[in-house]
Amino acid sequence: MKCVAVGDMMIPSIYFRRELEKSSIIDEFICKSWKENSSKDDFREVIRKIETQGACAFEIEDEITELMKKADVIFVHQCPVSKEVIKEAENLKYILSCRGGVENIDMEAAKEKGVKVINCPSHNAYAVAEYTIGMILNELRNITRSCTELRSQTIGIIGFGTIGRLVIERLKGFHPTILVNDPFADEDKIREEGCEPVTKEELLKRSDVVTIHARINA
Repeated sequence: MKCVAVGDMMIPSIYFRRELEKSSIIDEFICKSWKENSSKDDFREVIRKIETQGACAFEIEDEITELMKKADVIFVHQCPVSKEVIKEAENLKYILSCRGGVENIDMEAAKEKGVKVINCPSHNAYAVAEYTIGMILNELRNITRSCTELRSQTIGIIGFGTIGRLVIERLKGFHPTILVNDPFADEDKIREEGCEPVTKEELLKRSDVVTIHARINA
């Protein structure tokens, strides 16, 4: 199988190369770079644009586009995989993404063509959840300013996905009041976690701390 792997600032192409060299499935591969030399600030804007505009957010260099069209497997992180590429890639079978989201891949085109998309929905969920708890404790228990107990606080969580649920799991031991806003989640499941489902407006009005774990949208 022929693979094209496209690295970026967060996951450079050399990491793809190291792993593909070990593969017994991939017969041939080419590693390319896309925005690999971007600054962190610039790349944050790249991510924001992809998450709001999807796979058509950027025009990819012709060289990378043509290589993708000849591949059996496309391996990416943030690099977009457009409708055009998927439709014209005659041998394409898989698109592998190192991301949790798939906004950079035209999912409709992949589904129509029967191309399987494999992503990593929980790849950094535990790290983000633990970091969130650390930030909450740091803000509330900074002894130079105050000694607020977490159990006396109301924590508002926007987004009841993988990370949101992991944050809730870690918060429970501190016994705060937990409010949750997620219009796509089952309210009964939120209640089963010992939390109160509320509107975003009510959450913002009542919460002492708000943590957001949802995809960017309009």
